[in-house]
Amino acid sequence: MRDTEKIAVLLKELNKKAILNLRKRNFKEALLIFEKCFLFEEKLGFKEQSLKTLINIANTYYLEKEYKKTILYLEKALNYLNDINNKELEYKIFDLMGNTYFIMEDLKKASDCFLSILNPGISESKQAALSFKLTIILLKQKKYRQAEVKINKALFIFEKLKKKKEMINSFRQRAVIYKKTARRNLAINDLKKALTLAAETPSLKKIIEKELKLI
Repeated sequence: MRDTEKIAVLLKELNKKAILNLRKRNFKEALLIFEKCFLFEEKLGFKEQSLKTLINIANTYYLEKEYKKTILYLEKALNYLNDINNKELEYKIFDLMGNTYFIMEDLKKASDCFLSILNPGISESKQAALSFKLTIILLKQKKYRQAEVKINKALFIFEKLKKKKEMINSFRQRAVIYKKTARRNLAINDLKKALTLAAETPSLKKIIEKELKLI
């Protein structure tokens, strides 16, 4: 086995170790390993693996609530996309960037990130997830008609895929839209649908019951 191949195997093992630390929430240890891996990957010209490691570093900072550093590393990752045509990694970058900007309350940038990857080429599940996120942004911006279009798209797919948790959240968000646009009966109907779906989750059921009382 050539030296480069040996190093590639070693880096793969180190990345696995870093991910394990990340799952255990040992963020500092994970960052140390990821950053060490990135230095070697970049030096050896392993561009795709370098990109993956940058995303892992950004995700670690995101979990640590270091949002400015998250954006910094995602911007570095974007530079690699010019040479690497990988739609899955592109999705991960813009999705995480959108989530980060949303937390930082930069709704315009968050929306731009989500819209940049919302296209027919991604899975229906991802389309629905992005449409739901855009609904939340549009609600905050008080753009209720646009929010309703997005939530209807998300709900249609969630129902098709039988994703109960996502259906509950979608019915609840659409109820908010109906309430904001003076359609009380429709809001009540959606919350009742959510309540039925949440029958086996007592804590969530109580929350929805409170929401119903406020309609």
